[in-house]
Amino acid sequence: MGKKPPVRVALDLETTGLQAEHDAILEVAAIKFQGATVLDTLETLVAPGRPVPYRVQRLTGITPQQLSGVPQFESIAQKLQQFIGDLPIVGHSIPFDVGFLRRRGLVRNNALVDTFELATVLLPSLPSYNLGQVAAALGIMVAPERHRAMVDTELAMQVFLALHQRLQAVDLALLKDLANLDAPHNWPLLAFFRQELRFRQEKEGLRGVPIRGSLGDRFAAQLGMDPRVLSFAIAHESDAQVNAVQTPQVETTPPALNILEQMKNIVEGYLNRPIRRPL
Repeated sequence: MGKKPPVRVALDLETTGLQAEHDAILEVAAIKFQGATVLDTLETLVAPGRPVPYRVQRLTGITPQQLSGVPQFESIAQKLQQFIGDLPIVGHSIPFDVGFLRRRGLVRNNALVDTFELATVLLPSLPSYNLGQVAAALGIMVAPERHRAMVDTELAMQVFLALHQRLQAVDLALLKDLANLDAPHNWPLLAFFRQELRFRQEKEGLRGVPIRGSLGDRFAAQLGMDPRVLSFAIAHESDAQVNAVQTPQVETTPPALNILEQMKNIVEGYLNRPIRRPL
């Protein structure tokens, strides 16, 4: 019998703003899952203790009337911590959500799997990496009630599962290269790639077969892409940069770039950028 996939928790928060040190949590949703099997869920509105900005009401649909009589965050914090435990936390731009929780003393040491960052690696040519666009690119139906915590948590879980399936299609030799990137230990995807490598080795007992060509060529082949398109797209880290890219002229074909160098660029961009949430 094959080894079961690890248990993870998908998470999303709705908040009154973007600053964990100043803004309040409005809604919490979490899904504990193992592979495609949902094990448990948690969902609650939270009293913010302050007026909800009108723009947030319009975005989320959460009104002051809905928040009447709901619990303060302090009264649900222990239940949320027990629900998550020390499990890896999955979400879209998950450092944003976890930043609010860590500010309040929760989930200080949990591993993170950011579907935003994972999508930039496995879907390098998308014009935008907001949750809805990534889901659409993967063929996942996007519910109209976006920007409610449980809807976005379910969507992030489905996006993770689809991206994970793409990663599992990558050969073991390439996965070893990704797991051995010279990246800081606090880059979440590094721990995730290493866990995936261990899981694949234990599950399949494969050693990998040397493949000719650059790592960039091999990665592009695994994704079914022209390596020139991959190398051109992955070198542009932000949505704004990606949107600004013009189609290269045929006579000026960019050289194939080494994927490890490009991944290092992504790591540096991840560590240096402010925590943000693409809508």
